[in-house]
Amino acid sequence: MVTVDDRGNLITRSRLPVANGLDELLNSRSTLRITGRIADFSGLRARAARLSFDTTEDSKLHALTVSVPGLLLSTPQFKVQSHRLMFDTANDTLTGSETLAIEPDGTSTTIKVSEVYQDFNGVTYHVGRVTKIDRHIPRTNDISGYGMHPVQANISNLREITKEEIEEIRNNGGQALEFDPVLGDPSSLDTSETIQEIFPDVQVNADLNDADFAAAQ
Repeated sequence: MVTVDDRGNLITRSRLPVANGLDELLNSRSTLRITGRIADFSGLRARAARLSFDTTEDSKLHALTVSVPGLLLSTPQFKVQSHRLMFDTANDTLTGSETLAIEPDGTSTTIKVSEVYQDFNGVTYHVGRVTKIDRHIPRTNDISGYGMHPVQANISNLREITKEEIEEIRNNGGQALEFDPVLGDPSSLDTSETIQEIFPDVQVNADLNDADFAAAQ
């Protein structure tokens, strides 16, 4: 915490153990062990309380949410509006995170990360994560060149025309023209991306013996 006297732009008091505690808290994701369980989960709770971060807990769902002030994570190119870490208090694991950030041009980015675990013989292992990135760009695309191209929200809205219907249109003096459909809003520059990082086959030394490992030289 830094206290500033705005009358003279002078720092009147500063207390900066925050950075260390913040690093330890945020590293709960980057330093996930293969076993998934956070070794010092009670210590993590204590750090969040010491940093005076907003926390909410649902004892029935065994869910703990820690909100980290975006100001602590912002950069000149990326203003973080909010950052939340979600934990499973029954298994002492990090279940995911959610970040909302604003870029200088007004583009807003929401990043949702879901950690993936798998149980092996009663032990929870971290086997990957799924990241979804949604970007809302406050500009629109010029769609004047789309002309007669049909616009549909999604491909399921398209109905396949039958040969009989095509023949009827032609017999009535009409034309049946073929266009590639435009899916979604062509004027929108928004993007959505999902990244899956999951180990498809995890084996935990099930059939290995000490003899399978060479001694260190």
